[in-house]
Amino acid sequence: MFEQHDLEEQIIRPIMTHTAESKPDTSRTRQLLETTEMRVLRRITGKTLRDRERSENIRRECKTENINEWVRGRKVEWNRHIGRMTEDRLVRIARDKSPSGRRSVGRPRKRWSDASTWDEVNSFDGRTGLRPNL
Repeated sequence: MFEQHDLEEQIIRPIMTHTAESKPDTSRTRQLLETTEMRVLRRITGKTLRDRERSENIRRECKTENINEWVRGRKVEWNRHIGRMTEDRLVRIARDKSPSGRRSVGRPRKRWSDASTWDEVNSFDGRTGLRPNL
């Protein structure tokens, strides 16, 4: 039988973050992910918003980290993985591609690569999920 944190970690979290890992990182996406995660964790622990329990305490009880940090770490891991691929791989070509032609009018849409710059890749510690103090 699954324990509380196993259920969230192995079943619910991958389903919730599938599209978040491949789409641009916006404040709306981060807010929706965090809200949904906390709703699920509260349900697992049997707590409600009326109990006024802090999110950090509920996460600690379920032995899970913030979902947005987890998604960011997964994006960085994927970016590193693509970086190790050879230049002729389709995924690497798509990531490094520069579009040709004219840009459309208006503000440019946010891209996946805007959120994961090389600075983030180089400064992210995949084991702890934290940036090192520089």
